[in-house]
Amino acid sequence: ERCFYKDLLQLYSTESSKVRKDTETIRKRIKKVDAEIKQKSVELNKILPEFEEYNTAFETNSQKLEILKDAKILLKKEMFIKKQEAKMLSTRRKMKKNQISTMKKLQR
Repeated sequence: ERCFYKDLLQLYSTESSKVRKDTETIRKRIKKVDAEIKQKSVELNKILPEFEEYNTAFETNSQKLEILKDAKILLKKEMFIKKQEAKMLSTRRKMKKNQISTMKKLQR
């Protein structure tokens, strides 16, 4: 019976030692990963302002592009209106010329 308890105690001691070693190994890994995370965080914080600057520039350029698209549409509409006005003026001139020539013919 003593032998059984002695073996049991030895087994417990061995397993306990393994668990402690594994726990230490895991703690070391966690510290290492924490250090890496902190390092990456520092690197990201250095890059972040530059990224935000690019993002702001991109948003500004997108807004400018939208404004330019709207301006292009407005210019096309304005050109169409100017062409219509030019056609109307041309038609009026022709009508006046025809009216004048008709009046001259009638006067003769």
